[in-house]
Amino acid sequence: MTPTSIFLLGLLDYLSELIQFTYEMGVFTRKYIFPVVLFVILSVHFYSNKLWDVLTSQSFDLKIRNTPMTTGYSYC
Repeated sequence: MTPTSIFLLGLLDYLSELIQFTYEMGVFTRKYIFPVVLFVILSVHFYSNKLWDVLTSQSFDLKIRNTPMTTGYSYC
């Protein structure tokens, strides 16, 4: 074997390892990273909307008092 062929075989070996590593990282990302990121984004969106509703909503009670205008009676 010549030094050139040894160099080319070594280069092909490194290239095949890089391709294999890229494939395995893609599988890992698809199985674990993507669902976690999606869950975090959706939960932050849901709870931020819930917090916004709590902070910006108003609740109050109306006390109804019967007056001549509301009961339909007239005192003239």
